[in-house]
Amino acid sequence: MKISSVNIQNNRNNQTAYLSNHTLTYLKDSVSFSSPSFKSTGIKQHLQNSVPYIAVLGVLLGGLFGISSKIEEKKGSEITKINNSHIVEKYEEEKLESAIDILSNNPEITAEYNKIIQAINTYSEQLGQDAIPLIKERVASLGNGKVDVIDVLKILWIESNGRIYDDNGEILKSISDAYGAFQITKDTQDYLNYYFGLEGSENELNVEDPYDNLDACIYNLRFLRDKRCADLKNGEHLPTGDNIKNAVAWSYHDGAWASEITNYGQDYIEKYEKLSKIDAYPQVIDFILNS
Repeated sequence: MKISSVNIQNNRNNQTAYLSNHTLTYLKDSVSFSSPSFKSTGIKQHLQNSVPYIAVLGVLLGGLFGISSKIEEKKGSEITKINNSHIVEKYEEEKLESAIDILSNNPEITAEYNKIIQAINTYSEQLGQDAIPLIKERVASLGNGKVDVIDVLKILWIESNGRIYDDNGEILKSISDAYGAFQITKDTQDYLNYYFGLEGSENELNVEDPYDNLDACIYNLRFLRDKRCADLKNGEHLPTGDNIKNAVAWSYHDGAWASEITNYGQDYIEKYEKLSKIDAYPQVIDFILNS
């Protein structure tokens, strides 16, 4: 089923309902958590207010008070299966504690974590549904094993900080005519439709559709990875060296056939590299994707 067949207007109307029930944990620079209230005031006014976050782990002051209750909550909800008197599934308490320990003791990683969480929250609010399950499903369906969910989230923050719509409730559009949360141009849309054989099919991409915009990002990351790997194999010099992930991020901004990094492209790479510091901590990535 083509996801873009979902009634987009209904999803936009569902944003208010979403806001009252869902947000991910935002670790504030002051290492404390807050729980501001939500108001059902629509996209424009909501974006003009501070971005809301619900703290689900309690207050963090010196140590993380409330973390034990979070662990017990998750342990209590975990179904432990017993087979032949052996426990075959249990809650991995250490994984949660490790992620929290990393975030509470590493301000640099916390800053990048906060950016990703902010983008997820904004994207989820404007889409009217949890973003993570959707992105995970679409990456699994379209990424062909070549796209990581965390990289989609990095692109989401860099391109739009999770915004789908502008302050007037219209689809976000840049001065270079790039659309939506993942800032895809019509030229890129048309090439991806051609390259992946989507032209004239029910899955043909329309980047003004928020769901197709996400799909286009995944297809584009997949295509750019293939293109830059082929360039290296053919002996071409890449200004990012052998680092394919950096090459893909650079190409997402400067283009698949670019041979030199523009100033804006360099800025893009720097933002991507900062976000990618989180890659060294799989516990934190797991915490983001599975909390």
